[in-house]
Amino acid sequence: MRYVLIDKVIEFDIGFSAIGSKKTDLSDEIFLDHFPGLPIFPGAMMIEACAQLSGFLLEMSANTTEEKPKRAMLVQVDKSKFMKPVWGGEEIRIKSVIENLIDTGGRAYDGVFVGETKVAINFLQFKF
Repeated sequence: MRYVLIDKVIEFDIGFSAIGSKKTDLSDEIFLDHFPGLPIFPGAMMIEACAQLSGFLLEMSANTTEEKPKRAMLVQVDKSKFMKPVWGGEEIRIKSVIENLIDTGGRAYDGVFVGETKVAINFLQFKF
């Protein structure tokens, strides 16, 4: 099964940052089991959404037309902290910032927000 967890990229600054969003829909299959009667968007899915946006940002920043395209692969979650739950039906906004970008990979910091409230942070390591 493939999850596409970024509905749209709102802002994109190549080599620096990106902002994307995901509308959690109560009809999503994920809410059937997590948790019945208490629809909370799983933390693992928040990390995956951050990885998808950060991977996109790193790939777009590292690839040039002269070389073979690089694909970003999440290899490590250095730190992850969840401050508040995300309920089904809420829209999350993710801001991904490149901390380090080298030929073999990169590191990104992601903040996850519902409205103006920060609900999670992630430090993610990628390899090309």
